[in-house]
Amino acid sequence: VVMVDWEETFRRWASEPILLPLFTLYERFMNIERGSKFPFYINPWVKDADNKGNTFFDFVDNLVDIHEDERNPQDYGRHFYGRLHYVVTNFHRLENDTMANLMFDTQLPKYQYDKLNASIAVRYITYMFSMTTLHTMSFAYLCYFFRYRRVGLVPCIAITLLYSSYFSLSNKIGYKMIVDSKVNSLARSFGHKGLVQPTGTHTPKGLNFL
Repeated sequence: VVMVDWEETFRRWASEPILLPLFTLYERFMNIERGSKFPFYINPWVKDADNKGNTFFDFVDNLVDIHEDERNPQDYGRHFYGRLHYVVTNFHRLENDTMANLMFDTQLPKYQYDKLNASIAVRYITYMFSMTTLHTMSFAYLCYFFRYRRVGLVPCIAITLLYSSYFSLSNKIGYKMIVDSKVNSLARSFGHKGLVQPTGTHTPKGLNFL
């Protein structure tokens, strides 16, 4: 009789991506050796799909790698899908330097982490909604302003460069005003002024950053 450890099963479901069984099935399906399961006449197409899939997953793996924080010890030994799930669900925290410093360079009481997590989650959603609204209205006005106008190649390039600068600058200002200011204020109120790192600034790291 095989006993199922339901507590361990639920713990795995809570900590692993919900699509992990699908990813695992895909990986096993693509790793079938030639002639063992697949008929020979479809094997070349399966191998081609496998190569394209590996190229895509290598790209996503590298994309996840550049967004991981080097100070996070929990990434060691974790499989690709677990790392992807962690980066996606914690991206709004890892993106903020002060929050990353508080997560990996010190140990705060749970109630402080709860307050920081709740604050940055609400502020990040507010930031995304505000910037989406701003740029939608800005682009709509830009289209309205240039209606019925014949624009050449050089003006198009100039408009593109100017709008790109406006897009980047407005996002940085909005992030500092909506998200960064609140997180930095909470960090200072908790007595961690030395770990406050405003967006766009650089601070020397310790050996634990290597």
